Amino acid sequence: MAAATGTLETLKELQALVRSKEARLEQVPVEDTELRVEIRQDLLALRDLEVWVMHTGVLVGAPPRRDTWVEEWLDRMVS
Repeated sequence: MAAATGTLETLKELQALVRSKEARLEQVPVEDTELRVEIRQDLLALRDLEVWVMHTGVLVGAPPRRDTWVEEWLDRMVS
């Protein structure tokens, strides 16, 4: 149960980071495209990590699943 609790805390931290980045993006002027792109890339990476945590079953203390969907997703993330 401790592993599931730790993962749940990690997920909450990820969600807080996403909210923080979204708030930061709203504050950046539209003209500052370079910074906006950088923040959006960070948001995409954080959301992908959030999806990974939720889909691996770690939240319920199960070992990560290595099914086809996960393998394809990892291949896309690496390339």
